[in-house]
Amino acid sequence: RQADEVGQELAAQAGWDPAAMASFLRTLGRDAELRSGEARRPSFLESHPMTDERVQNTAVRADSLRVAPAAPISGTRSGFYARLENLLIGPNPAEGLFREERFLHPDMDFALDFPRGWETQNGRTAVAAQSPRGDAALVLQTQGENGDPGEAAETFARENELELWGGERDRIGGFSSYRALEEVRTQQGTAVMELTWIAHPRAMFRLLGLYPSDRVSEYARDLREAAQSFRRLTDSERDGITELRLRVATALAGESLASLSRRTKNAWSLEETAVANDLSLEERLREGEPVKIVVEVPYRR
Repeated sequence: RQADEVGQELAAQAGWDPAAMASFLRTLGRDAELRSGEARRPSFLESHPMTDERVQNTAVRADSLRVAPAAPISGTRSGFYARLENLLIGPNPAEGLFREERFLHPDMDFALDFPRGWETQNGRTAVAAQSPRGDAALVLQTQGENGDPGEAAETFARENELELWGGERDRIGGFSSYRALEEVRTQQGTAVMELTWIAHPRAMFRLLGLYPSDRVSEYARDLREAAQSFRRLTDSERDGITELRLRVATALAGESLASLSRRTKNAWSLEETAVANDLSLEERLREGEPVKIVVEVPYRR
């Protein structure tokens, strides 16, 4: 409640309509229901009041606030929406993306196949996968710029006080590589660490696999096959990468959201479109009414 109150006061002082907080919260609630598939239920452990209560309170509070004079961002809704044109919606392919177990990075030009059935995650500084039982992991990171993979291994070992063994040079996907092993102690016992450095033109990549020492036969082959899968993107893979961009469509008189979506090839569902535009699913649109939609377009760096 205090956060809503302070937020409305700051909005009014900055020249914004504090009553818009109510519609914002209502839209936020609709979006949460859409994503979860169910309406939010009251809980003893909830730290925030229910959305309906917040909407009602903010609507009442707005009447008591004085709005400071300020120039609007745009004089019309269409003009405001025009500023949002081409906004990226959803994941950014520039940060890499998964196609099932295959990780593709169009900007850095590489692909890697993680073990089938493993749970994958694309983070800011690493791409990782965990085995179904949670006892093995594979992590891909960069380690500085391109160079000699053997020297990169020595640097990593020195900085982390490791005694690597079984080192061997090779070529993976046309790139120089170096592979080595280490045995480490974990809370669950001893584990094998498999490390592979790959000298890609864009960076030195380090692939670190970890699994229990008594499960070599179960995981060693999977991790080595994953490392060996590292390569450049194919043309078909690159051409198949798309992204979602926001567009502003202009409605026809009496048009429904469904017909507008079909006409504009809207990639959002009807429910997502309704929430994003604060409309009902059955609403008939006015002629010339601006409607935010999303289109799928080829990714271009």
